[in-house]
Amino acid sequence: MKSLNRASVLLLSGLLLLAGCTTPSSGEKVKHNDQKVTENKEKSAQSILTESKKAMKEMKSYRWKMDANQKMTAPGQDGSMTTEVTGTMDYVTDTLYYADMAINMNMDGKKKKMDTKVILKDNKMYVFSEMTNGWIRTNLDKKMAQEFGMQDDYLDPKEILTVASEQKKGVTVKETGSSYQVGIKLKGEENIKPFMKYAENNIKKLESSGLKGKVALTDLEMKFTVNKKTKRLTDLDQNLNFSMSLSDKETLHVKQTSHSNLEGEAHNIVIPDKAKKAPLVNPSRQ
Repeated sequence: MKSLNRASVLLLSGLLLLAGCTTPSSGEKVKHNDQKVTENKEKSAQSILTESKKAMKEMKSYRWKMDANQKMTAPGQDGSMTTEVTGTMDYVTDTLYYADMAINMNMDGKKKKMDTKVILKDNKMYVFSEMTNGWIRTNLDKKMAQEFGMQDDYLDPKEILTVASEQKKGVTVKETGSSYQVGIKLKGEENIKPFMKYAENNIKKLESSGLKGKVALTDLEMKFTVNKKTKRLTDLDQNLNFSMSLSDKETLHVKQTSHSNLEGEAHNIVIPDKAKKAPLVNPSRQ
């Protein structure tokens, strides 16, 4: 149990390597009830995802709704830890965004909820959480704004669609009445790593924070749902399994699942008055 507690602290700094920064989906609601899903042999995954990339590129910004779950277990130890994350992300550029998340943690019946808000705008960062006892703000130079930015995350759908469209192995295409579903199943570090660019920094932090071994990526499943008419991505489901060495004899197993849905273009990012007047703190580099 001590290992789970220690690992939970390490993971919170980069919570949900995959799901917390997942790819968006389009705001168009697509009903799949009573629709027969059939194998599609006429349209390739590459063409579907390439066309979707072009359609998503026409959007000026993105607002996504996210729902993610992470479960950690350590063989030989009693109990497990589950973390659920729900919320929205208004994303305009790598250094202009507003994240509003609710984090629920459960360790053997002991529950804790943390509401977190992060705004990055005009080289200023505003953070609200229990750990900061309300709003705090900090001024960033251009370099630090990039460090706190989302350039390594797949919040811009064009990036993940490019990587997915180049995938040759483990790809399937199914068709419903109004959409295409492109599935990708991968096993092993070498095959999964191209999809983990946005998680590399978080993985490095975990590996340098007391872990004896490296993070090992084992399984990744992704399902892209693309609207036939608009060509936009409407949903993305992801499942990731990986392990982390806590010591020479202890290995932590982590399972993450997530669903993302883009509600449309981002809302206007407005700084709350309380955030503007919040205590000014010096930024710290990780």
